[in-house]
Amino acid sequence: MVPYLFLYGTLKQGFPNASSLPLCLHAQFCGNASTEKPMRLVLSPQSAYSIPFLLPDEKHGSRTQVRGEVYFLAGLSKSEVDSTLKFLDEFEAVQNGLYDRVEIDVRLENQESKSDVHKAWTYVRSYNDGPEWIREWNVSKLAKLEYFSEYSKEQSQLYVPRNQRNS
Repeated sequence: MVPYLFLYGTLKQGFPNASSLPLCLHAQFCGNASTEKPMRLVLSPQSAYSIPFLLPDEKHGSRTQVRGEVYFLAGLSKSEVDSTLKFLDEFEAVQNGLYDRVEIDVRLENQESKSDVHKAWTYVRSYNDGPEWIREWNVSKLAKLEYFSEYSKEQSQLYVPRNQRNS
């Protein structure tokens, strides 16, 4: 079992969708962390609801370590972990091709030892078409956008919640 969860966008504490995480809130917050390998974090245009996306691979040019939050899942029972991941898969529209859940390496902040690198689940933009409203913004097109090392409070002000979207 992958024992950690890495959140980098609207699900972080104090961000628009944090209150959507009833099960994950029981997971132990470990602290802030960064991806071990450089990745691309982009923000979809306002026409596509200003959603943060971590892109799935390294073939899209320049990258940076991405900062986010890490939660310890191994302290939960197997059924709690399963229901947490099921909830997140549904929330992130994995079944609709919006995101894929993948395993990455993350390093907790202020930790220098190789043993402080942890396997964590996170969600990346899927190569699948996804829902109708995002099809125009596939991985290749998103990769051409400016990339960031962290999703900020300012960026989250542009985010359009699901209940306010046209589709």
